[in-house]
Amino acid sequence: MDDEFRAKKITPFINGRKIIDLGGGSTNVHKYIKKLFPQITCLDIEEGIDLNKDFKIEKNHDTILALELIEHLDSPIEFIRNCKTFMNKDSRLIITTPNAGLQYFVNPSWHVRNTDDFDGHRYVFTIPMVKCILEDEGFEIIHEEYLNVFWYNRLAKFICKLIPKLRNDFLIVA
Repeated sequence: MDDEFRAKKITPFINGRKIIDLGGGSTNVHKYIKKLFPQITCLDIEEGIDLNKDFKIEKNHDTILALELIEHLDSPIEFIRNCKTFMNKDSRLIITTPNAGLQYFVNPSWHVRNTDDFDGHRYVFTIPMVKCILEDEGFEIIHEEYLNVFWYNRLAKFICKLIPKLRNDFLIVA
């Protein structure tokens, strides 16, 4: 259900027919999106692609998906810069990543060096952080949204509805 929810949030922003999912691998989100966009291609570590390096893919994609990916990379800024070289002026880059704002709220003494406590992610982000990176790299932000993906508790859902910054993930389209 979580994966279907995430896919439904993402698909309205997919632009064009040439779509690539970087790091999607065998995720259920990729499978849901593939049902609607069968022409989507996926590049992942299983294909021998190291997204931490200056990877090469075919140019001029209409949409590049980086879902739950940038937090795992050695250099998310280099990755975003590299993605831009495979895009045209109407292309879209769609990013989802965990919301560090939630972690800071839950534990104010938490800091970025506590990545052992954050599912092994190398980096953590907030929407303003990712927006700043994207804008510095020449992207225009089309959409931003906090996603409440994993919380089934009614009280938690209610609180997240009142205070969206407490949701556990976010989506940015540039």
